[in-house]
Amino acid sequence: MKLKTQLIKTVSSLLVIGALVVPPVTADTFTYTRKGGGIFDAWYDSSVSSYGYTPHLDFSRNAWGGISSKVSIGFTTNHRGYSTDEIYVGNSATTNLFGLMVPYKVSWPTNTLATDQKGNAPTSNWDYSVISIYDNSLSAHKLKTWTGITHTTTHELGHSLGLAHTTTHGQIGPSVMSAGSVADRNVNTPNAYDKAQLKLKWGS
Repeated sequence: MKLKTQLIKTVSSLLVIGALVVPPVTADTFTYTRKGGGIFDAWYDSSVSSYGYTPHLDFSRNAWGGISSKVSIGFTTNHRGYSTDEIYVGNSATTNLFGLMVPYKVSWPTNTLATDQKGNAPTSNWDYSVISIYDNSLSAHKLKTWTGITHTTTHELGHSLGLAHTTTHGQIGPSVMSAGSVADRNVNTPNAYDKAQLKLKWGS
């Protein structure tokens, strides 16, 4: 009986310790965030216009506007700003990869990644993002339609704003932030849940 009581106490202690070391849940937003806040500019590389993606990116920048007074993605022709996102269009060797957001920290002598080498969630606060849209992957999956492209561009800009993949997609309706394996690519604007997550991240 004494051994059983001791075992229960030990397991209880481990559960308490485990509860203390588990990182706080942040719903469907990244734990870390942009240093400069949710109001910033995006710069388009010449590849954006070469592939014809300018109107898609303009649409997606505006899709995140008007939700929170603390969130707005503008446009600039100067990509030297410390908080300015850089956007490129090209091709990927991974045909199931439609887009990618990579966060960076400004540092000397070169800027450094604010994520691990696998491109998972940011591992620290970041200054700006480099967003890549992969034309060949969209073509291979017959997604070079207005909604197919704007779903991807809106999704990647959502990551740049600090939104993670939606984990409750089956409960809240189609989310533009759903992971690729479950994404409804006919959805190209934030739904009510996405908007709520944005406000959770930045405020109203």
